[in-house]
Amino acid sequence: MNLKKTERRLWLLPNYIGTKHPDAWLPEFYKEKLPHFDLIFCESYRSAETLLNRQDLPEIELFEINEHTNWKKVILDVEQILATKNEIGLLSDAGLPCVADPGERIVALAHQYQFTIKSLPGANSMILALASSGINSEKFTFKGYLPIDKQERNNELNRMLDSIKQKKETQIFMETPYRNHDLFETVINRVSDQMQLSISKDLLGREEETKSMIIKKWKEFENPKAWMHKKPAVFVLGEAIV
Repeated sequence: MNLKKTERRLWLLPNYIGTKHPDAWLPEFYKEKLPHFDLIFCESYRSAETLLNRQDLPEIELFEINEHTNWKKVILDVEQILATKNEIGLLSDAGLPCVADPGERIVALAHQYQFTIKSLPGANSMILALASSGINSEKFTFKGYLPIDKQERNNELNRMLDSIKQKKETQIFMETPYRNHDLFETVINRVSDQMQLSISKDLLGREEETKSMIIKKWKEFENPKAWMHKKPAVFVLGEAIV
């Protein structure tokens, strides 16, 4: 007798970026699968509960995994989940899980437990910012958050500039809303006037806007601090192509 093996799936569930409207979360085709989930790994209970409570769903067990997780304490519980459950979700607090976002260790373990990984369509601020920049997208590097320490940040920026010049490699980086202007000042004061800088603020939010121009033009831009004030921002830096 041939026995049919149950497919075991880990679903990567993108969360909102920007405006949070219930109908904008997942296509209906995928929402239909949610009631069958055995468990969802989430970046934070609060964010996951807020999102899931907006949906017409039965209660789904949550397990919090994020950058503060003590893996020595939870690894046995995680492995027990992967060994016994068939339909599992992985939910970010914002955007696509595992891309500049916690969750990659869950995916790595899921591969070991022979799960099929199902990555669902969703917003990723890095890609949205790059696509909106008008800067070379054939070769790029995502640097995440640059160091807070001034000297370390300057050193990292110098390495990024070397990559742009030597490898023609566009650099993508980001900053928290309350430090985005400080990062902006660092960049325009250390980068040549003909380098292209694109800044995407509040992506998919109510005040979404991307401005892309050479550094010389940014220096002439009136009141950039007010323009990006307390808005999440993604920076794209590279050589001007026009």
